Amino acid sequence: MPTAHGTKITLSLERDASAESTATRKIFKLRQPDYKALILHPSLGSPLIVDNPKILTLYLVTDRTFRQTFVDGSRGRGDKYGEGGDNIKLVIAQCLKVLSWDEAGKAMKNPGRVEKLLYPEPKAAFSGISCTYLGELGQELKDRQGRHFANIRPSAIDQFKNFRLNSGDPAGLERPTGDDGLNYVFQVDLEGLEEIHPGVLYDAFWAVRNQKPAATDCDQSFLDVQDRVVRNFVSQKYYRKGAGKEDCAGQDGPLYAYKMESGACLFEEDRSVPVMQRHPIYVPAAGKKNLNLGHIADLHISSRQHAFKDKKATVIPGVADSTASKSIGAMVGNNFENCLELMNRFGLDTRIDLLILGGDLYDHLHNFDPAAKETPTTGKLWEAMYFQNEKDILARKEEYPFGIDALIAYSLVMHYYNSYQKPLIMVSGNHEPYEFPYGISPRYGVNFNEGIPLDHNLTVYEAILLYGPGYDAILPHPGNYLIPTIVAQPRNFKQRNFDWFYTLFTPLSDSIVTYGQQTIVNLEWGDGETLFASAVTGGGTLPRAGDSLNQRQLALMESALQRNKDINILSTHFTLVNYELGQPLNAEGTVGIKPGDFDHGAHLNSRGALFANYFSPEKQAFSHTLAGHSHRAGLYSCTDRFLLPAVTKGYHPEKANLTAFKTKTKIMVSASAGCMAKQNYEGELSGQGMDYPSGTWITFDDGEEKIGLHKVTEKHRLQAKPRFAVVCDYIDLMKDGFWEHFQAVNESGEFELKIHREKIHPNLTKEAGMNLIRGITLWLVGDQNESFAGKVVNDDFSGNSIRIKFEPGLKRKLRPNSQDAFAAFFLSIVFNKSVLEVFTGFDHYDYASPWNIQVGIYRGGKDITNHNAYSIGSVLDGKESDRLEIARHKKFGEVPCFDWRAEQWPNEFNHCLKKS
Repeated sequence: MPTAHGTKITLSLERDASAESTATRKIFKLRQPDYKALILHPSLGSPLIVDNPKILTLYLVTDRTFRQTFVDGSRGRGDKYGEGGDNIKLVIAQCLKVLSWDEAGKAMKNPGRVEKLLYPEPKAAFSGISCTYLGELGQELKDRQGRHFANIRPSAIDQFKNFRLNSGDPAGLERPTGDDGLNYVFQVDLEGLEEIHPGVLYDAFWAVRNQKPAATDCDQSFLDVQDRVVRNFVSQKYYRKGAGKEDCAGQDGPLYAYKMESGACLFEEDRSVPVMQRHPIYVPAAGKKNLNLGHIADLHISSRQHAFKDKKATVIPGVADSTASKSIGAMVGNNFENCLELMNRFGLDTRIDLLILGGDLYDHLHNFDPAAKETPTTGKLWEAMYFQNEKDILARKEEYPFGIDALIAYSLVMHYYNSYQKPLIMVSGNHEPYEFPYGISPRYGVNFNEGIPLDHNLTVYEAILLYGPGYDAILPHPGNYLIPTIVAQPRNFKQRNFDWFYTLFTPLSDSIVTYGQQTIVNLEWGDGETLFASAVTGGGTLPRAGDSLNQRQLALMESALQRNKDINILSTHFTLVNYELGQPLNAEGTVGIKPGDFDHGAHLNSRGALFANYFSPEKQAFSHTLAGHSHRAGLYSCTDRFLLPAVTKGYHPEKANLTAFKTKTKIMVSASAGCMAKQNYEGELSGQGMDYPSGTWITFDDGEEKIGLHKVTEKHRLQAKPRFAVVCDYIDLMKDGFWEHFQAVNESGEFELKIHREKIHPNLTKEAGMNLIRGITLWLVGDQNESFAGKVVNDDFSGNSIRIKFEPGLKRKLRPNSQDAFAAFFLSIVFNKSVLEVFTGFDHYDYASPWNIQVGIYRGGKDITNHNAYSIGSVLDGKESDRLEIARHKKFGEVPCFDWRAEQWPNEFNHCLKKS
């Protein structure tokens, strides 16, 4: 039981005592603070999957006192791979706790008050515990057989070596002198534990007396050393008063996860879930031969999205919540909610044993806290989102705290563990070190990141209107896409920011999980990010993992293969094969890094050797690979060409014939789990297609392998249903126009709209194209909003264009002196689903949500709606070259006029920003 100085156990132990003395003394008070250690593995993002429930294997990193006790009990020997004596076994039996997940969650708040010992009797501890010294802490982690099974993050090594639990500084941040840190690695094997049962998730912790409590400690008397490490880092390292200019000086960091209720993050402390490290141990169900896997990637959790959802801004002002122009806040996607939905689906799926989170868990480390500042209107949101440089962010430490997105991710991970008690594996992506947020349509010169509005299920105009004048911010600029050269190490990608991920979730950068006939190799992104200009690679600016694959990762892969398992799975964030968006998924392409290659794979090093030695049909060293990064689901195989450029074939994961892969590696890429996914099945939509956020599952039950997707569907999340209007907007802006012309043909108000049918689908016929539009309306926004419905009248017109007749009122409005001083025209188009759903990849879109565009009415290239600057005359007739034409507004068709809205609708759009 607990005492004032330690905990009584039923057998004697002195630090310099030999095992022989244990027979004569019955009680000794073990002074726990003398044995500082933390559990290196398992960790929250690297759980222990128990292959043999009779033996649990954990790895400790300890201080000098633990090491000396080990040496004393080994009769003065402390050789590498040496075995410890009974004295160190008693230390382990007293300090190490293994409880069911729920029991451990309660006990962690009072760890020293857990009376349950690992073994009820000392004899059982002596026979059941093995402790092996593995050497000093280094980057490679090997077991006592010398098998390489993990790489440790260098920053974690520094944390452990420099940590002092009971230093003069209550936070434990003082640098230790000499050998006071955690520096020695031990393997602990536990046999014969009575309460370990199949199908149960357990947790472990190391409890020691807390002689010098810190303000961040959950319990003042006892603690788990690693909890001190984690909470010191999260609540102190980036928030210490008097810290440098790059830190949030004077702000305390979080001590608890966020509350989640009804599928939403409340941005309130959940005191039942402290920020701490857990050590999950999962014992699969009895008789389980192989683990069934779930895989989700690219969660991109972003706190600022939670401030978007209730905003009333509409593309067409004055018609909020109507079918013509719904509020943007009601349509915008929310990555957290999509991820929560997907993780719930995997948690409830009784087939799934293990879920892998494949990187890009969160977007930025500095981000907007919706609880710190109210944004009741769109104008106030514009103010909150607006910043010009790094100083703006750092000066607003309450509004833009460090680590907020990571804390939401932590809350989501803990929700999954607590709700479903299934293990999670986590690997890092390229977003975990991003320090500063950027705009919703970041731009440099004529280039911008076109993916972000689509990620939110918004047109470019909608996203910019919602976000405000700071839409184009890049802090700092990540590279010049105009120059067709390698741009390495963008300043926003800061290696040190990975520390948050490797402190809060796992100290292991790379790891191997084995179970039955499976090995799963999990590899980190690495410490570099390289951007390739499209002129070099033949497609896009998808960041590449410049440091991967590295030699430690290749060594780990080889170590995994030496285990001679039947199912070898490689899990990364960076894609190994991925067709760039312009290439149909069903095509055959080439893997390389030269113009014209289909591949958009995201790693650089050892590419030729990787395909030749691991993925070729001749070798097929890995049966599966799992990746993310591209936001596009795909399944690829390599043909018989072994060296780059290798020839590949793409398939959709749900439609592939797996029997064709018997001698081929299944190279799998999951779509984004938070953002809207991207897709191009067979050349449709000019490569700008969308899909639901989703994750991949693989089952191996009864010797039959199956692959499928879990998707966030409209049944669960309306904002996650891809809007066809967004695709049309992207075709218009990214692919040189959605229509060829939209011009008047006579004085009666009839126009012809000639659509680029081939940009929608290569096989869209003329007849189908002429029935594509179900409804079209031209809105005039002025002193009084007016709408002019256009009726499709194709019966009397034989050609390639859609014939549209607007209401007569439009003609009157286009006469001189008939317009309002601040008038603007908007075009609203609704499409006919039945025309398109016959093609692959079209049946999941929301066609009812209209494509709304700010347009101008032009004649001879001049805007006749610009305050009647020109004499109009009879604008609906005249020469062919002088016809009236409707087109995306040349000035405000992509970027709205913010001040016009603020002046005319101040209740929603008023702001205090500089003129925009």
